[in-house]
Amino acid sequence: TAPFVFLGAALQKVNFEGLEFNRLWVYREIWGVEKNPADWAALILGSINLDQYAKVMGDPSMFIKQNDGSESIADQFKSAGLTIKPANNNRVNGWVSVHKWLSIAPDGLPYLMVTDNCRRLIETLPEMVHDENNVEDVDTLGEDHWADALRYLCMHVKFVDAGSVRRPSAKKKKPAFRDFIDLSEFEQTQKEKIKRPALVQK
Repeated sequence: TAPFVFLGAALQKVNFEGLEFNRLWVYREIWGVEKNPADWAALILGSINLDQYAKVMGDPSMFIKQNDGSESIADQFKSAGLTIKPANNNRVNGWVSVHKWLSIAPDGLPYLMVTDNCRRLIETLPEMVHDENNVEDVDTLGEDHWADALRYLCMHVKFVDAGSVRRPSAKKKKPAFRDFIDLSEFEQTQKEKIKRPALVQK
C-alpha cells in the first residue's frame, strides 16, 4: 500500500574553469501503489534500458524473507528479470550525502539536478522535516518514499567536490623582477656606496 518509487539517474563529468566535479541528473521517476513485484519489474523494464544503468539499488527491507516462507521482494524482482542490490541504509550519512549533492557547484548550479518530469520528487523533497527525537534524520511520518529513494541513490554515487580535483594548468613563466619594478632609482655608484654608512642592527 505504501508508494513504490524508482528513480533513474545519470552521472555527468563536468569541467568548469579548470575544476572537475560530478553532477548527478535524476531524470526518471516511476511510482505507484497496488502492484506486486513482478508487475513493477515489468513496468520498469518496459520503461528503461537496463544496460544504461551501472547498478540498481533497493531498500534493504526488500531482501527480507516473508513470514510465510515465500520469496523476498528482491527475489521476486530477480525472477522477473530485474536484479537489485541492497542499498546502504545508514540514514544519517545518507542525508549528509543528499545535502552534499544539493549544495552549489562552482558553475552556479547544484551538484544534483532533477528534471521536471520527476514531479513527485520535486514536490515531496522540500516537505521533509527533521525528526523531533533525532534532528539528524527526517520525520518518517511524511511522504518520505521519494526522499528515501534519493538517499539510497546519493549514497552509491561518488560525490566529487570541485575543490578536490583541479586540472593541471599550463605553467606560466614568472615575470622577472625588472618587468614591473624600475630598479634605476635603487642603483648606486661605487662612490655612493662608500659614502653611505652601513646599517648596523643591534
